Amino acid sequence: MTKELISNGGNCLASAALLEGKQPLLWAFREKSLMPSDSGWRFFAATDTQTEIMDGKSILLVDINKIAELEPIVASIYWYPEGADFQLASKDGNKYFVYNDTFERVLPAVNAKDLPFETKAFQNHFELLAAQEEAKGFEHEVLQMSAEQVDMLKLLDLMHVQDTDQLSTTEIFMNAGLLLGFVGARNQAFHIDLNQNQVQDIARTMVDYFNLDVETATAYVHHYLTIKHDGRAIAEQQLLMYGNKMYEWVLEDNFLAIKNEYANLLMHHRKANML
Repeated sequence: MTKELISNGGNCLASAALLEGKQPLLWAFREKSLMPSDSGWRFFAATDTQTEIMDGKSILLVDINKIAELEPIVASIYWYPEGADFQLASKDGNKYFVYNDTFERVLPAVNAKDLPFETKAFQNHFELLAAQEEAKGFEHEVLQMSAEQVDMLKLLDLMHVQDTDQLSTTEIFMNAGLLLGFVGARNQAFHIDLNQNQVQDIARTMVDYFNLDVETATAYVHHYLTIKHDGRAIAEQQLLMYGNKMYEWVLEDNFLAIKNEYANLLMHHRKANML
């Protein structure tokens, strides 16, 4: 299991050469995120070429903590805002990041408030006011988003490779059951019972991810809650069960199983015309 050095850090893009341990980390930069669970951070090895980066074949979406496990110092730059462009350096056996434009040392930050706004190196690298607002936004977003919501978004990103605007009502309804089952399995792992705040978190996640109205998302989630022990609702209970299983697969980083099983479920329920 990946060690959580960066709490609620989200995902990042990293090169296969780096993840496979073939080459050490050199480049780290942060750009606009591609999806809600994407931190925007990008990590590449010393030998990665621009061609390899552009074709995307050797780039993987992973939990940012996987990179922090390889290089724990990554945790010290996580809070730097969009536009950060660093490279890893070392001296006398000590590793540290430097700004790519000035090669001055990047000061570690344990949270958004800890960023060195007053230093010339920071001001030269970022537009100061924009960076301050961005940092406030990062801090607010992370504080507002629970670890549970981050996990749910990670699952949704793994299941959906297409534009979510193209999804049918049936598929979105299915996702409500999978998320409820997913949270149920997560609760079992932490020995807690499902509470109303979690139900609201599931609905809120669906609102944000699928662009639903609150009433519809809440109705979908409550439907699964009301039929949870109804022996006649076999299709819905199957989705809850697979949501449980998907939590196990997330813990195991078995992303292929999640994608394949979701595709199978979707095909099955389309044929059955569940709705």
